[in-house]
Amino acid sequence: IAMVVAEAFGSFKTPVKIIASDIDSKVLAKAKAGVYPLASISKIPIERQKQFFHKGKGANEGKVKVVDELRQMVQFKKLNLTDQSWDVKAPLDIIFCRNVMIYFDKPTQSTLWQDFAKNLQPGGRLMIGHSERLSGPDTQLFESVGITTYQRHQTNDASRVTPEQE
Repeated sequence: IAMVVAEAFGSFKTPVKIIASDIDSKVLAKAKAGVYPLASISKIPIERQKQFFHKGKGANEGKVKVVDELRQMVQFKKLNLTDQSWDVKAPLDIIFCRNVMIYFDKPTQSTLWQDFAKNLQPGGRLMIGHSERLSGPDTQLFESVGITTYQRHQTNDASRVTPEQE
């Protein structure tokens, strides 16, 4: 995401704020360090690899590190989706939550769909995984704009989205 944003703006200094979150502190620490096996970026075009990664040498042979400027575009936060409130400044323009909902039961999924709607601005986008779908009353919160892309309705049922979020 940060690579696409940097390319779109032609700079690492952009008005876009990116928050990367996980419940696992170890996963966040690894992401923040930005060091990965060289093979993990094999599908990234060579030009992007050259622009956004440094190849390791010596003891770091076979590894790459995300350039500092790109890593600094991302704020890494521990976040438990099932907490009553999230430590993020809403409303958000887009939420990527891919292949996470499949691990929750239907009632928890329903609560999370509502939480996503509360934290998205009207018209904001929700990107989910290919094996995930909104169903039942939760479909009233979003409009499908693609196979795994949903847009928050401009207005939602007041019982589902608080007035402060409208």
